[in-house]
Amino acid sequence: MKKLLSILFVLISFFSQAQTDIIIKNSSNEDSVKVYVTLQSDENVVGLFGIKKSSSANCKGNFWAKKNVEYHLNRTTQVAGAIVSFRGDNQNCKSAINNGFPTGVNNFEFTVNTENKFETLDISCVDGVNSIIKYSVSDGWNVGLGDYLKTFKSTQNKYPLSENCNVEGVFPYQCTDCIDVINPPSKCFGDAVKCTSNRICQVNRYDKIGGHVLVEYLGGAK
Repeated sequence: MKKLLSILFVLISFFSQAQTDIIIKNSSNEDSVKVYVTLQSDENVVGLFGIKKSSSANCKGNFWAKKNVEYHLNRTTQVAGAIVSFRGDNQNCKSAINNGFPTGVNNFEFTVNTENKFETLDISCVDGVNSIIKYSVSDGWNVGLGDYLKTFKSTQNKYPLSENCNVEGVFPYQCTDCIDVINPPSKCFGDAVKCTSNRICQVNRYDKIGGHVLVEYLGGAK
């Protein structure tokens, strides 16, 4: 009986690690922060990170992240093109300014648990930055291409906005193609556009699913 329980425990542990978990944590000095989640598909956001109801559309929802509490993705099937933002919903810079975010809103974006086992992560400061976001991975992730391919562990965006050039895992202001500005959104800020010199804006991994990605809100941009 003990041997059977031991085998069962091993199997449960194996399958529990077979899916990638996204963990959101408020690591700032703020007691709580409002987190907005958008799915770039027709899927319902209810259930993700404990979200109990969708907002304006099924693919959008939000929740309050209390200080030092972890909120888990809570989905083992594919989540493609998800957007997470803090303090304000994801929006273009003109809307952000009109809604009280004078420096825009930045996002954490992810695709995990895909059937083809291709997963991606990044922080987008293309439309501005209102918060400092850090993300760390457990294992198996890379950043860059070709001769610049490197093992990836963690990164965070910066403020002022212009300081996000050449930061691994971060898309700089206006740089929709990482190293170039292609079909950019409206330009709202005076900061000079500085794109990266290598394709290091997106973190990827192939043929491997499992472990976790810790996404931490460190506070508002100042």
